[in-house]
Amino acid sequence: MSRFWVITLDWWVAVWKSTTAKSVSRELDIPYLDTWEMYRIVTYICLEKQIEVTSALVNSVINDLSFEPTVENNKLSWVVNGRSFSDEIRTILVSTMLWNISKHQFVRDKLISLQRELSTYYGSIIADGRDLGTVVFPDSINKFFMTCSDVQKRVLRRYSELQSKWFSVTLEEVFADIKNRDNDDYYWENPKFSIASDVRIIDTNKKTIKQQTNELISLLEMKEFS
Repeated sequence: MSRFWVITLDWWVAVWKSTTAKSVSRELDIPYLDTWEMYRIVTYICLEKQIEVTSALVNSVINDLSFEPTVENNKLSWVVNGRSFSDEIRTILVSTMLWNISKHQFVRDKLISLQRELSTYYGSIIADGRDLGTVVFPDSINKFFMTCSDVQKRVLRRYSELQSKWFSVTLEEVFADIKNRDNDDYYWENPKFSIASDVRIIDTNKKTIKQQTNELISLLEMKEFS
């Protein structure tokens, strides 16, 4: 396979989107970008500074942040004002505040600009998010939409992920979080929920990570040689 440019994996939480992206990244030896990690970092910093996430003060916070990309084992991460972040940005509290941060157009403009710069610098990346195929990388020819019709399965996936990182949560809390995030996803105003016309859908309902990875790579090969 000669080139893939930007590969985008969009939408619902807990459909193994990030896990699949990491797996494909390893198989193709290209960098993986979790675009929402950037929003999580901004959210965490605002909470740390006790700044209301709906406040216009958020704009001044991000204006003072310097994002420097780092790559380790094909995973693109960010050092922000000389500081690295890990599991502390993955809590349910941060997750529930994400959408309030993303509603700030100034924040979105800055982070999207940084994401596009990365794709230009590295040439080929695989990224997951919510609106990559429609807003961030609309010219990508490798767009995927990942879904899972079994909500309970998604809850168990997310619960297992949080438990593995020693977060103390209940299944009820995880279910409520996913329900709220789905609602935010679907009724998001900027931009409105949409699926790119040239996207390919991968249903993860009955697939293992290996099966999802193989399917995605197979579709990429078909696209390249068609």
